[in-house]
Amino acid sequence: MFEKESQRSYHEDPDRVFQALRACAADAQQVLEADDEALAVTFQTKRTLVSWGHVVTAQVLGEAEGARVELVVTGLPDAPRALMDGKKNASMAARVLDDIRTRLP
Repeated sequence: MFEKESQRSYHEDPDRVFQALRACAADAQQVLEADDEALAVTFQTKRTLVSWGHVVTAQVLGEAEGARVELVVTGLPDAPRALMDGKKNASMAARVLDDIRTRLP
């Protein structure tokens, strides 16, 4: 599988950013694991016409001026290889990071 790593900083408190990340994960297909103390969550996205879904693992880290989300996006283990190229995983990473931004005040 091609996995893509991505990160983005936000000028918000880490707890607020984690709440936005949890809301994003709640709208996905399934939350696979969540660790509120570590501000981390792993979730599976929904299938679409062009994707079998993705597994997103993300963690919120504190920074001097806010918080940073670091995430890794991979394809599902049983997905056809042709549907899980690195470009689709990078696109999903960008969508998750954008979704977090829209959920922040």
